[in-house]
Amino acid sequence: MLLLAAGMLTASCATGNRAVNYSEARNYFFRNDAKQSADLLIIRSQAELEQYFGEAAFMGKGGEPTKIDFSKCFVVAKVLPVTNHLTHISLQRIERTGDKHLTLVWHIAVNPTPQSYSIQPMKLVVLDKKYERYQLVEKVE
Repeated sequence: MLLLAAGMLTASCATGNRAVNYSEARNYFFRNDAKQSADLLIIRSQAELEQYFGEAAFMGKGGEPTKIDFSKCFVVAKVLPVTNHLTHISLQRIERTGDKHLTLVWHIAVNPTPQSYSIQPMKLVVLDKKYERYQLVEKVE
């Protein structure tokens, strides 16, 4: 039985998919005057972050925007078009798939009932700089 369990563990590790650690940057908003050419942005500097995003600080615990150290990290931003439907973006996982490839697996939930105002759904994800030159592939589940 122990040999079977060891064999299954080895087989699962042989698939090549490995989880990549990340964190979410909180309390930012996509700027109205930002020019966006794709829904996935790679941001490598504070100046570039400020070109696309503003800080949305609020009073109380957790109200400060996440500080990002661009000497150690970079940001992947998922930005969807403006909508009047409540939309929640969540990153399910990031997997290292093959040589220099990362697969980002997103879940996007859209409420079918329109709101009286519009939003621009987005999610900022902070990754270790060692993955900065990896090719990114997206999947939506």
